[in-house]
Amino acid sequence: MRNLGVVFLLSLCAALSACSKTAEPITTSYSQAQIEEAKVIAVLSYAQWCASCKILTPKINKLRADYEAKGMVFVSLDFTDKDISAFYAEAAKDGVEAPVRNYFNGGIITGRLMLLSPEGEMLTRPVNMNHTPDEIRARFDKALAKAG
Repeated sequence: MRNLGVVFLLSLCAALSACSKTAEPITTSYSQAQIEEAKVIAVLSYAQWCASCKILTPKINKLRADYEAKGMVFVSLDFTDKDISAFYAEAAKDGVEAPVRNYFNGGIITGRLMLLSPEGEMLTRPVNMNHTPDEIRARFDKALAKAG
């Protein structure tokens, strides 16, 4: 019984340590032309304080290079300061404001990765921290197949 308690405490410490690290956002450096020519636009709603982001972002970053080569671009919309206008201004700059507004419907949830066509169509259900890397890969593949 004592060993089970020790294992639990060590697991808890590891989990808290992972959540206390600052999540690195998905960095974006695409031109407007690259965004418009993309097959799929992966849009992450992100915040530095978001525990879900700290779990999801590393999973996405491990797959990112493979999927950029297949025609996906990755955009991060920062909600760290909880500034809704700035969040939607970023979305507008990247040409994804309408579908992002439609998805959130007035309330922004961080730690969600939306997979959109360049026209703004949602190609699959969003990805969240609970998805495994294999499940994320399957969603990416489904979005690319649907986008053509």
